Amino acid sequence: VGPLETKNIICRIMNDGDAVAPKGKTLVQVEFESQWEYWHNLRKENRKEYTQVKNKLSQDILKKLEAYYPGIKGKVELEDVATPATTQRFTLNRNGSWGGWAMTASNFSEAIERTLPGLKNFYMAGQWAMSGGVAPSLYSGKHAVDLMIKNYQ
Repeated sequence: VGPLETKNIICRIMNDGDAVAPKGKTLVQVEFESQWEYWHNLRKENRKEYTQVKNKLSQDILKKLEAYYPGIKGKVELEDVATPATTQRFTLNRNGSWGGWAMTASNFSEAIERTLPGLKNFYMAGQWAMSGGVAPSLYSGKHAVDLMIKNYQ
């Protein structure tokens, strides 16, 4: 995509229950590395081309998935392509970051405090409290509720 060649994609298939898709339906999420500057500049300079590139990307990904899941293309009811520019627009995260703090060898297992000294009944949750993307962010919300319940009792 753009100047970056994408060799690997992550594909999540979610069809266990109706939490993310209606009964009998499946949500397929495809994720891969991409460059902020490319998407940001394209959206800023040429919104029509930005949309066209997103649509082409969606079709290219469906074509790749078709090799593993024959017939998938004809079953798609809705497509949505989110770019780093999309993430930045909705979250205000710097350069469209999706995962909070950059994980490095030195901070990978470091715990981030989810309360603040002197501020009673305050609990932090989200990607800045537990880095790593959507799943850890969701877990941090559950953890915040667990802390509230523990401190309330």
